[in-house]
Amino acid sequence: MIIIDLIYNLSLLLALSILSGFASKLNKYRWQGPTLQGIIFGVAVVIGMLNPLNIVP
Repeated sequence: MIIIDLIYNLSLLLALSILSGFASKLNKYRWQGPTLQGIIFGVAVVIGMLNPLNIVP
């Protein structure tokens, strides 16, 4: 169902955005925040590619 897939993708995007916000506040070292944000973005891309939204089969 399209609505369930949309809700799943949007909830994943929201959760990863929140995690990215926490990572941006990580300033113990200069490289930790951006590195963690890059890893989070990579995970979001892989999960998004594994669960595409199929509008028309």
